[in-house]
Amino acid sequence: MTDVPLHRNQFALGPDFATRFPGWQRVEAGRAGRLTVHPSLAVTQANSSGRALTLLGFALHSEKPDLSDYEVLRTLLGTFTDWTALMAGLGPLGGRWCVIAEMDGEVRLFTDAAGLRQVMYAPVEGTVWCASQAHVLAEALGFAFDPEALSFAASPAILDAPDYWWPGDRTPYSGIRRLLPNHFLDLKTGECRRFWPVEALSPLPLEVVVPRASRRLSQLVQAAARRFELSLSLTAGWDSRLVLAASREVADRIQSTTVQLIGMRPDNRDLQIAARLARAGGLSHTIVPVGENLRPGFRAAYWQSATAAHAHWAPDAQALFDHYQLSRVAMTGSASEIARCFYHSDPVPAASVTPESLCDLIGMSHHPFARKALAVWWADCPRLPGYHPLDLLYWEQRAGSWLAMCQAEFDCAWRDIFTPYNCRSLLIEMLAAPESSRRAPGYALYFQMICALWPEMVQEPINPPVRSSLPQQIRQQAASWRQLLRAQFDRSGEK
Repeated sequence: MTDVPLHRNQFALGPDFATRFPGWQRVEAGRAGRLTVHPSLAVTQANSSGRALTLLGFALHSEKPDLSDYEVLRTLLGTFTDWTALMAGLGPLGGRWCVIAEMDGEVRLFTDAAGLRQVMYAPVEGTVWCASQAHVLAEALGFAFDPEALSFAASPAILDAPDYWWPGDRTPYSGIRRLLPNHFLDLKTGECRRFWPVEALSPLPLEVVVPRASRRLSQLVQAAARRFELSLSLTAGWDSRLVLAASREVADRIQSTTVQLIGMRPDNRDLQIAARLARAGGLSHTIVPVGENLRPGFRAAYWQSATAAHAHWAPDAQALFDHYQLSRVAMTGSASEIARCFYHSDPVPAASVTPESLCDLIGMSHHPFARKALAVWWADCPRLPGYHPLDLLYWEQRAGSWLAMCQAEFDCAWRDIFTPYNCRSLLIEMLAAPESSRRAPGYALYFQMICALWPEMVQEPINPPVRSSLPQQIRQQAASWRQLLRAQFDRSGEK
């Protein structure tokens, strides 16, 4: 069995190479400094006429799915006439990446839409250091734990929450911050600045959003399938169902996986429905059971590779590592909640949101560490028509912290992780749909996108009640088909 390598898919950036990683790639990045990169993480560079781009990770173009990483950079360089043009050019990119851009003496670092190729940074005596994990910076540069962060870590917000995360741009260390989604890092000054959104979002009807977003999502999946051997993490829920529907054109190249969590019965809805969906779509399906005991070697690698790693996720990561041995890229439905009104499933007027209410919404009580961090984020959060601040809360806080931490920890289990929803242009299109269509119980936007992409995928109920009886399941399936037929009838009437 393959040994678990430490720090997979990680990097460090600074004025010097990181000497603690002697076997890693060493890459000169111009004025940005020197990159020390784990062998598992791809590095791609391109330059033209005084402009230079360095890509860490992989980038997929949602409008040009045939492009390689290098071709994506060349396409960006073709429009990189100024910083505004570059930032617009990053919008259609999916994948999991960060881009270092240099022009006219300025150097800036950008992450993918949800910040899933996470970046921690620390200004030090006129220089800027960055790394994938905060503890790497802390150990190399001598940063101490933040006393208020330690108090927060001992509070119910962490101790009673197995899926805990850090609020705002904070980390456990004084002086080390996390680069938030929709912000860039100035690598000369160490200043973090928001670059999106800067203008109102015009609402669009479903008949406009559905074909646009469906096409973009499908092309992202096709782009990934051209590059990687994919394993779709499949459940009975909305998010993975839509990703499955978007996989129709490449279904013969994709496996599906459902993790059987500790204590999960064989008749669990995720296991049963996922298996039937895979069978209907012609995908192979694997159930990966999770054991309770961690091997000492895996436990050590897991904890040493990630800052404040989650014990709750370690058994799942070990089971996936044992099964796939780093041979596949996971394809997940994560980050979709950005468009699903996660924090306002019941309508919440944007004007009623306060910094104090944010702590209650995200379940962090009112610990001073969380209050201060969220107050800083709230002061920076734009109030623009078309964008509900609670959607941006999920995007920049929960996805940018909790989900980014999760994916970094699961780098020890997969070759890499691909999240099709992690594309700013796609998320903008989905957020432009009527809010009512993005809300439970019907999720009309999602239902219509599934129907547009692969209508057979609504034959199985979506998130049925855990103890639903067979007659209930039949009624739910019949209701799904009635909705499908109604949608098809409405479309045919428009022709």
